[in-house]
Amino acid sequence: MFTSIHIRGEIMQFIYRGVKYNSQPNAAKVREGEVGGKYRGQVWHRHLNTEKAAQKPLHNLKYRGVALTL
Repeated sequence: MFTSIHIRGEIMQFIYRGVKYNSQPNAAKVREGEVGGKYRGQVWHRHLNTEKAAQKPLHNLKYRGVALTL
């Protein structure tokens, strides 16, 4: 059972069944792009990434001597 979230600055602390976990969300830098359209009378702009997000491998596995990254 998920019990609580405590926010300290940018780091979130989760407590699940008495075990504490820390999570630091990835903040993507974006810039405002061209007009995407109108919604309820307001103009909205597209947001474009300024840098490509680097993804961390989920699992480093080895099968019959061959390294696999998921």
